[in-house]
Amino acid sequence: LAYDFEQINLTASRLANPPKGVSPVELLLKVKQGGTLKAKGTLDLLRETADIRLELAQLALAPLDTVLKRDTTLTLASGTAGAAGRVQWNGRRTPGAVRYTGNAAIDALELRTAADRERLLGWKRLALTEVDADLGENRMAIAHIGLTQPYARLLINKDKSTNLATIRRTPASAPATATAAAATAPATSAAPA
Repeated sequence: LAYDFEQINLTASRLANPPKGVSPVELLLKVKQGGTLKAKGTLDLLRETADIRLELAQLALAPLDTVLKRDTTLTLASGTAGAAGRVQWNGRRTPGAVRYTGNAAIDALELRTAADRERLLGWKRLALTEVDADLGENRMAIAHIGLTQPYARLLINKDKSTNLATIRRTPASAPATATAAAATAPATSAAPA
């Protein structure tokens, strides 16, 4: 998985060592694969906190195809993600806490089967509104989930199997791998002492 950032503009003011208080910060960057990130807020290194408003727009999901292919035979043909909200960080909590409140969406998602490139699953828009995700408390609440123009293709074969049976990638079994490695290893002999 790799995203390349370019045209990075980061500004911070009133930074001091040792830290003395709140520092305004602003970040703007473009993602080479597609998308932009804007963030603006405050960072307090003395109290180990941050409060940032962010806007992620049109982030291309294509780089996630490699993650998808680890466990499935699917191909991520298209899709973009976006979010607009507030991120708060509290580094004094153990573990450090990150909370996101806002909205998020995935647009124009399309998953295809690898074998025949048939469209399997997709939608025009999946929108999550009033998201409240707190990683420190390991909880998430979503007020509304909206799905626009969903698509799914389910085929039932004559043998009653489905097209979904072939999308899960089966991992190579460990014993077979160990046996293959032993078969290709050079033979050695041990002389009695």
